Amino acid sequence: MGLINIIPQDTLPENPGVNKLIDAGTGALAIASGVVTLGSSTITYTATTGSLPSDQVIFDLWAPVVGAANGAAGPAVVAPRIIASNGDILYPAIS
Repeated sequence: MGLINIIPQDTLPENPGVNKLIDAGTGALAIASGVVTLGSSTITYTATTGSLPSDQVIFDLWAPVVGAANGAAGPAVVAPRIIASNGDILYPAIS
């Protein structure tokens, strides 16, 4: 089990909040319609302008992070940055 350092959204998907550590869990990584399910965490990407990358692109960005976190001994692994079609960095809602 490892930790992932992620920046959640503040008030909008394009506004960064304060860094948060989430548990990488031991469950499988799943992506559907911009929602990443990882252990007990749900990470939801939305965009107010532009559009989200495909679920496959999001999965390809998250897969090595989750793999590294689950084998990590040391500092938290940093979550990937998700970029909207217009170039905005998107920060997720986390529950």
